[in-house]
Amino acid sequence: MLAAMHPAGEFYGIDMMPAHIDHARCLATEAKLPNATFHAIDFGAVADLKLPRFDYIVVRRVYTWVNAQVRADLRSFIDLHLKPDGLVYLSYNALPGRAADLPLQRLVRALGESFDGNSIERVAAALKIVHSVRDLRFRHSRRVPCSPASIRQRTIMLRPISPMSFWRRTGSR
Repeated sequence: MLAAMHPAGEFYGIDMMPAHIDHARCLATEAKLPNATFHAIDFGAVADLKLPRFDYIVVRRVYTWVNAQVRADLRSFIDLHLKPDGLVYLSYNALPGRAADLPLQRLVRALGESFDGNSIERVAAALKIVHSVRDLRFRHSRRVPCSPASIRQRTIMLRPISPMSFWRRTGSR
């Protein structure tokens, strides 16, 4: 959206999940946005890219669930690539604001741990079970944290999030 609104600007997207980058590239191609560039790479390897210094760096839904090394790599990236007087926006999911998501996150993690495959495949398999349960109608469903309505709302909200967010244990580093 920003690339479309500011055609003279240059926009870069970095994500370690190739599926996220593929999706972003498809959207940019469909919107005919030559000023958006995307890289499927983790922050530890991003130093190998020849990137400019940035006026703005936005880190959304990443810092919360990555380990200490990735957070350090991200801070190094910011130190290296943010212009003097540049601005960093870093969102961090914290309690109590995200507390309502914990029952679903724990359910998906527990279910997903019983499947083989990578994190994307395990989350998909777990969500398939969650959705089948969601579609059942049961008494008092509007009052419980993992009710069909709650699951529907939360899975729609969580759809673009990396499967990694389901594997992070609350309070772990």
